[in-house]
Amino acid sequence: MDVSSGGLSGFEFFFLFMSVILFFIFIAMIIGKLEQKRLEEIQNYCLKNGLNYSPKANNVTDCVKCLYVLRDKGHTNEWINEMSGSRDGYNFSIFEHYSVAGYGNTKSSHTEIDTICVLSKENLNLPHFYLREENIIFDSIGKVFGGQDVNFSEDSDFSSKFVLQCLNEQQIRKFFDKRIRQAFVCKHTKGYVYEGRFDCFVIALPGKELNLSDRLILLTNAINIFRDLIPSDNEIPS
Repeated sequence: MDVSSGGLSGFEFFFLFMSVILFFIFIAMIIGKLEQKRLEEIQNYCLKNGLNYSPKANNVTDCVKCLYVLRDKGHTNEWINEMSGSRDGYNFSIFEHYSVAGYGNTKSSHTEIDTICVLSKENLNLPHFYLREENIIFDSIGKVFGGQDVNFSEDSDFSSKFVLQCLNEQQIRKFFDKRIRQAFVCKHTKGYVYEGRFDCFVIALPGKELNLSDRLILLTNAINIFRDLIPSDNEIPS
């Protein structure tokens, strides 16, 4: 090839191609090392504090697998990187839900990982509800087409901030009294999605993988709200 023409020689093209390949391999190795460090930190914390850790989640109940928050997440469902135990008298489990939407290697196929914290207390019997932040534009459109949102005329702060969906509206209106509504308004963290069902209370972070410190923050926030969902005569002392 004529160098004066400004083109690449075969050797130069091969060198450039290999450099790009090696760069991506290097990036993949760094990501792998960081992920290994993240999981080792979680595992070591569990070991030191009498908690359980498992690469494959072992404490995911059928109730959790049927959560509304996990609907339409794809045809592949795995529960991984679980830490579980008890905190302040409550049983808890924090894990990642791995899902693949689309089929095969098509362009429409994508992977999503959500972090989920589950708190449970025997005989709690929460009514089934799903609570998330309100999106002014999309939820306004949704209401036009009959999308459900339980609003409280006496509590505009709560109703303007959240979309509340349920199976039994009368039951939910009775359960979401002023104290519980205020708990969500004051203690909500942006991005959190909530669900209650039977003896389980769930906080999910869609599309998020958390390191140890952020998992512990998630757990603390979950407990702070969970306490307000328990009738005062059944409260477990810390």
